[in-house]
Amino acid sequence: MLDEKTWVIKIKKDVREAFDGIAESYDRLRAKPWNVLTSYLKKMRLDEILEWGCCAADIGCGNGRNMLLLIEYVSRCVGVDISPKLIGIARKNAKKRNYLKNMSFLIADATMLPFRDGIFELGLSIAVIHHIPSFEERRKAVCEISRTLTKKGIAIISVWRAFQPKFLKELVKNLFRKIVGKCQELTDVLVPWRAGSSTYFRYYHLFTKREFEKLLFSANFTETCISKEDGPHVKIRRNFFAFAVK
Repeated sequence: MLDEKTWVIKIKKDVREAFDGIAESYDRLRAKPWNVLTSYLKKMRLDEILEWGCCAADIGCGNGRNMLLLIEYVSRCVGVDISPKLIGIARKNAKKRNYLKNMSFLIADATMLPFRDGIFELGLSIAVIHHIPSFEERRKAVCEISRTLTKKGIAIISVWRAFQPKFLKELVKNLFRKIVGKCQELTDVLVPWRAGSSTYFRYYHLFTKREFEKLLFSANFTETCISKEDGPHVKIRRNFFAFAVK
């Protein structure tokens, strides 16, 4: 098994290459804002909390689809992603909708954001943190979101829950892999995405609520609220959402 530093570098490279590889397919299949996020923002009454003129960051923006939703709440939005191809697509999508005057995009690692302290009123990171290997790297990413928020700024972060039925067999296998030293973390899985004739495997770290709470606590948010979220017809909700105030 690789040492942790080498493993982290490898996984980050694999994640970037996987999302570059599926970028066009992802854009076709994920063109609209995520309906679960749309419902969540309405439930949390974000429009009553944020004042017009606020600036937001979408960390791990992908093709920019959720920025189309964010721009209804803020006057300016910055999208960041580790995938150059997805950033290129996000910029094209914004241009098609005449949003470039209100949106900007850049390639960056979520654990090292190229922004000064306290410049965003809202930090969004949807289905991103679970693609980051190791607790320490995930902690860096959440701390970076917190660092770039204004005082009383809001972070909205979502991750996949552990113990989803479709992953139970893999988690049992991980238990044995861990015993023989072939697994870094018990709730790490690889999820395939088929694009054309190629299949890309994306790294996911599945979260328990306790681990998610620990991660948020490490970023020194003053208030946090974690809930399970999913579509209306899904019985076992697959996502944790955190609403955190700096």
